[in-house]
Amino acid sequence: MRRPLLLLASWALVSLLSGCAVLGAKRGVSEEDLSQTRRIGVVSLLGDRLYGVRIGTTVFQNDSFVAQVPEWKVDAYATDRAVALLKDRSSFEAAPLDRSELVADRMSVDGWQQLKTAGARQGFDRLVIVRPGTASTQDRGFFTPGYGLMERSFFGLVRRCVYAAYIVDVMDVKTGEKIAWQWGSDFPCEYGKAPQLPILASFDQYSDVQRESVRVGLMQWIDKSMADALGALKLIPAPR
Repeated sequence: MRRPLLLLASWALVSLLSGCAVLGAKRGVSEEDLSQTRRIGVVSLLGDRLYGVRIGTTVFQNDSFVAQVPEWKVDAYATDRAVALLKDRSSFEAAPLDRSELVADRMSVDGWQQLKTAGARQGFDRLVIVRPGTASTQDRGFFTPGYGLMERSFFGLVRRCVYAAYIVDVMDVKTGEKIAWQWGSDFPCEYGKAPQLPILASFDQYSDVQRESVRVGLMQWIDKSMADALGALKLIPAPR
């Protein structure tokens, strides 16, 4: 039997860790590739895990938690947002990739090939793939790939945000090549934007109102960052 496709996020993280050194410079889709693009499929592999991350002045002040939030349907939301942007702001046809034929247990082995095969069967010439990702630079390296809450403190100065740290890849379905990629925005979050919540021992310790504020804040950040990423990829006009 196939396991739930929630495990797709595991493949995304494995791919990130094994491919960091070969990401290459981020780049938009070339004019030649744009001219050959007609129908774009979209798939999100962000998964259902929410991370809480606290980075203190010293490692002894660091803390973290992990929570499962399948009821938020983050992958569906990110996919639908990207599809809506492509439909509204480009001349391309766009639709979600049907994930039912993907074998979750094998995504860490041949996930890219599975996506290529599924994209070809469904008549797409390009795939937009949203996956967890961050860089090893000092500012980005503190964020666990995916999404969640971040709290950074340095000698009494505290900054907090809801974040989404991800990469958007563009695949040429015919060749299976990655023809472009971008971060999901210049930075994974906007420090100082509500909700401003401290990192607790677990997500269960937040009130219902606080948890809902995190969900809303995440969706709002996906709205903004997805437009930024698709604009940088040249699939839609860059937001002003």
